[in-house]
Amino acid sequence: MTINQFFDCIIVYSSKKHFPFIEHILLHTKNILTRKGYKPLLLREHIASNQLNRDVIIKLIDKTTFGIVILDGMRSNVIFELGLLLGKEKCIIILKSNEAEINVKTLYNQFNDIHAKDSNLGPKEFNKLGNPKIDISKHFSDFGGTNITYYDLHSPASYISALEEELDRIQDCLLQYLEKASKAEVLDDTTLEKNILMNILLGKHYRNEGNLDDAIKIFTELFKSYPNMENSYRADIITELGIISKNKGDFNEAYYHFNKAIELNPKNYNSFYNIAKIESIQNHKEKALNYLEKTIRLHKKYIDLALSDDDFENIKNTVNFNNLTIRYMPKYDYDFAFSFAGEDRKIAEQIANSLVEKGFKVFYDDFYKADLLGKDLSRYFKNIYGKNSVFIVIFISKHYQLKDWTNFEFEIAREEAMNRQDDFILPIRLDDTPLYGLEKNISYLNYKMQGLERTVEILYEKIQISKEKYYEVNAFSKNIYNQKSEKIQKRFNKLVNLFFKLYKTKAKSSSLFTEEIHQDYKMRKYFGITARRSLSHGIPDDDMAMGFLYGRYYLIPNSATLRRDNPKDQKSTILNIQSKKEEVSNVLTYFFKEVVEFVKNEYGVKIEIFNEN
Repeated sequence: MTINQFFDCIIVYSSKKHFPFIEHILLHTKNILTRKGYKPLLLREHIASNQLNRDVIIKLIDKTTFGIVILDGMRSNVIFELGLLLGKEKCIIILKSNEAEINVKTLYNQFNDIHAKDSNLGPKEFNKLGNPKIDISKHFSDFGGTNITYYDLHSPASYISALEEELDRIQDCLLQYLEKASKAEVLDDTTLEKNILMNILLGKHYRNEGNLDDAIKIFTELFKSYPNMENSYRADIITELGIISKNKGDFNEAYYHFNKAIELNPKNYNSFYNIAKIESIQNHKEKALNYLEKTIRLHKKYIDLALSDDDFENIKNTVNFNNLTIRYMPKYDYDFAFSFAGEDRKIAEQIANSLVEKGFKVFYDDFYKADLLGKDLSRYFKNIYGKNSVFIVIFISKHYQLKDWTNFEFEIAREEAMNRQDDFILPIRLDDTPLYGLEKNISYLNYKMQGLERTVEILYEKIQISKEKYYEVNAFSKNIYNQKSEKIQKRFNKLVNLFFKLYKTKAKSSSLFTEEIHQDYKMRKYFGITARRSLSHGIPDDDMAMGFLYGRYYLIPNSATLRRDNPKDQKSTILNIQSKKEEVSNVLTYFFKEVVEFVKNEYGVKIEIFNEN
């Protein structure tokens, strides 16, 4: 049970006759809503065709909190129902694929030659009618594109991502609805669940608005009023109390609440995330990264949240943070292609849905029925189970080796595996039936032992350890990487110039060297530079040893003395003001190579040596 379960969601859409892909869209919509705790209600399932359903539709919309409108097909009924949702001031999510069309022929009685006369066109002209794309600026001019979200019709992951982002977006709208309902005295004792859910949402709303005392009062009263409530509710409430404690700066109390919530619900990712934030704020980098990794494993949406979260400022420049949050795009069409016997479809579908919800692209035939229709599958599958997929997942069972299609798919995968000369076929055993052609030393997953969740987790891990081989960084992550690389490279070039100038001038530029580094906080941070301050003016004197790479090297600027490891030991000196030009060049080149390696290890960024000499 979740706090969203109070909210009914009505789904408005065109039928399969008008929009062939709708079954897959509805399947993902119901799965996402159910997983998030909402109650999905498919409008077409509650009304009878060829009957007057206006009153029924109005009652259904009245009882729901928000609506999801899928514009593809754009039947007049869909427009009518969208208008009702707007008129009833419901929260609305409007979705449209980039290829959405108005199915013109279906606007007539029937789309065959006999009824072509309805269009005042001859049969030939009628059959040539094309379907115009839905143009929001023309067909919905009053909207002007507002609150309409687009998705890629051929990518389940694109639709899922679009819907999840919209569900996050309307949270404020849902909470405003809840606040209105509470003022209208909807909170009664008719159902235990209704009161708990609405009060949790109200408390969360007050917390978001900064009314912490009101939020604490609601949460405290809930524990008193319902001491036997379910653990999932208790975990949600305790997490909220932890966030309030964190916002007040009481980290010890926040820790207590978050750990208690995790104890009640081990998948309470919000508690894991907030512990990671607290650890980062306190500069406990390793702990922060460990908790952030646990959070991202539970839900990938925290990648984007972490990237924009100021509480992670202390760990954002670490290699591990980059590895956790960098977003990769596949060089192939699919992350996984599934090969299975029809008798094992249920297991394959559960795993496919779970992977898609995590953001992966999976070739599972039911996702692509319309796309496969009319294709020469023997040719098409040669790419799917070959060069177009990162991995092929085969579900080995007593049924698998008896099917012509599975044998065909497996043979294609074997040929591609020889070309890859790397991991490609991932076997999942559903029973002990041997599979001819699969080498005995190939490692496999035993589904009976691992179960659904662990199997999905292992496939997730397989992608993570393989991403550098089979994936490239997407434009967003490239941009972040390039910006950081440019900033560090710019300061590295400046550091190189300062060093060579120091030795060329026989340390006459030592004051400038010291001042430049003192004034550039980012340079000191990027290259692990430390320097003691003068007691008189707070600026490092040029006769004080300055540490580099966190003490691996020390430099005394006014004598150009560079030492390794020990700032005071004369024996550790590797350069000084008397050093010859060639010696300076060789030593500094080696020193800068170590700086480059240091940056790579600390920040995951590659920089190049600029040698002024």
